[in-house]
Amino acid sequence: MTSSGEEASKISIEKAGDKYRSFLDDEAHEISWRYGEPPSYVLTNQLFEEGRTKEWAKGSLEETVQNAIKSWEMEVSHKTRLQDLKSINPDKFQLFVNGREGLSGEEVIKLGTYNALLKTSLPEEFKYYKAEEETFTSSHDAFLSAFPRGFAWEVLSVYSGPPVIAYKFRHWGFFEGPFKGHAPTGEMVEFYGFGTLKEERDYLGKRLLNLGPVCNALLKTSLPDEFKYYKAEEETFTSSHEAFRSVFPRGFAWEVLSVYSGPPVIAYKFRHWGFFEGPFKGHAPTGEMVEFYGFGTLKAGLL
Repeated sequence: MTSSGEEASKISIEKAGDKYRSFLDDEAHEISWRYGEPPSYVLTNQLFEEGRTKEWAKGSLEETVQNAIKSWEMEVSHKTRLQDLKSINPDKFQLFVNGREGLSGEEVIKLGTYNALLKTSLPEEFKYYKAEEETFTSSHDAFLSAFPRGFAWEVLSVYSGPPVIAYKFRHWGFFEGPFKGHAPTGEMVEFYGFGTLKEERDYLGKRLLNLGPVCNALLKTSLPDEFKYYKAEEETFTSSHEAFRSVFPRGFAWEVLSVYSGPPVIAYKFRHWGFFEGPFKGHAPTGEMVEFYGFGTLKAGLL
């Protein structure tokens, strides 16, 4: 015989099992869960299965990477003690986003993934979301309100195998709830990015050193017109080159920081920088360095 409380606890753990996320029901009784019990991803999984563009073979590297990232996100969002995280090495883990300084596992748990990933150097007047003003709780409340069915994530490509894994991803959801005074539109919100994982042990799902999702939009953007400093669709080859030669009279340098895979598909990370030393569309020069980081791929047959 078991008490009703024990029975309910057992049912909760059984429900926690998730085919895309490890460590949900593993030693669930000993885990310090943020909301008292393992989370449910039923709605997010349904959104993922209805909207994904890839269905990877079971056991493939692509599926392994996809599930590892989902497991990591679940753990840092729902477990409150660093030592309970099993998808990473708690002592060595660092998260790097868009060239910023790395965050430790403890920092990511405290900040929350939204604040860790969405911090930006945009001018204040162009920020719809200000990560530095949000807490873990307020950030999750805001996004759970805006995306009540969750925000699905899938791997689109994996360019290199362990120990350094370079991948491309897609992230999407539907704006079906209010967001900071903005009424829902029902529209799909999605973005694409690149990232790398550094693996410490043979099995990816056990220990990951670095997780670095990087969203790379370059110059053509889907931002509303009022937030665009540069409108690629209105420029010609000549006007674009004249504008950037004016603002960066010494040029805009470019360097490779890492290469993650060899031919036929070469995945790499780069840095691009210059100094704002000339006028740009009515804006006076400041002399400041302008730089960004990104990922790219080359197919050997196209070189």
